[in-house]
Order: sequence, then C-alpha cells, then structure tokens
Amino acid sequence: MIRIFILVAILLCVQGCTSKPTPILDDQIPTLGENEGLVLLKINNPYAAEYIQSNGSSKYKIGFDELRMFARDMRVSSPTGAYFLFSLKAGSYRFERIQRYINNTKYYVTFPKKISESQWSYQVEAGKINYIGDLVLEVGPSNQFRDIYLMNRSAIAFSFVEKRFPNILEAYPMTFGGVGRDGVFEELQQ
Repeated sequence: MIRIFILVAILLCVQGCTSKPTPILDDQIPTLGENEGLVLLKINNPYAAEYIQSNGSSKYKIGFDELRMFARDMRVSSPTGAYFLFSLKAGSYRFERIQRYINNTKYYVTFPKKISESQWSYQVEAGKINYIGDLVLEVGPSNQFRDIYLMNRSAIAFSFVEKRFPNILEAYPMTFGGVGRDGVFEELQQ
C-alpha cells in the first residue's frame, strides 16, 4: 500500500513539473515577466502529434488540446500549418519528445541529449519574440513518423507576425532563437 502511495505521489510530482504554455491568439500586447520571452513556432501538421515536449530552463508540453485549438483557429493557421505564439521563461531549451496515437498504438520520437543539443536546441531571450523555426512532421503510409525536422523560414515568419500581430511586434523585437545564426530579423526591422 505504501509503495502505491509513493508511486502515485511521484507521478503527480513529475506531471506537475511539466507546464503548458499559455497561447496568444489576439494582437493584444502581453505583459511578460522580467525573465520571459515570447516563442513563435510553426508546426506544419499539428494533427500529426499528440503532444510536443521540450525541456530546459523549464519543462513544457504543447498538448493535444492546444495543438487542435491552434490548428482550427484561422487567425494563426494556414494551409501549410499553424503558428504557435506563447510566453516562456528565458533560457536554453531542446525538443525532447514528440508523440502520436493511432488506433490505440503509441508512436513517439525522443531526441537523445547528444543529438538534441546540436540539432534540436533553441534559445529564448527575455523581452523578445523568439522564432525557433518551422517544425515539419511528416507521416508515412503506416501512420508512423516518416521524417521530422526543423526548417528556418524567418522571412515568412516575420511576414506572418507583421500581418497578424503588429502591436506585439511593435512592442517586442523579433529574433531567431533556433540552431545557427540568422540576421534576417535585424535586417527586416531596421
């Protein structure tokens, strides 16, 4: 009996440590904490995932409900995917796990730390809109993930934010937080 209680307590603690990001759907300037930034992530196929989990300065999960809400909201979705804009504690992060369920079968991809440090990591700077890339989720004929990769489409992301969130863009400069270096936002915002 004590073992069951301890197991339940541990599970509740672990589950409680993972937060859900607060989505931003309207062009009202959000009030950020002293050590918070905005994250912009585009997912080309939000219906392909059950959840997307990242770890770093804090641990967060974009769950089933958030993925479907963004995919259905015409303000942030397009034929090529949906943009997710949310606030997050500043710091270093990496994608940790992407999961999907098909016919009661769980398929998932985990990113080992060695790989995710170099290819799946990103930075969030306080007081800025941090574009971390377009997450491409391709599903094969067997409904398993065929390919997953991050693509940098900074100019398209900037155009989206400029049209959809002009007030937020005026309040917070945009920067690239993904892997590598990109000076597109600095050029576009001059």
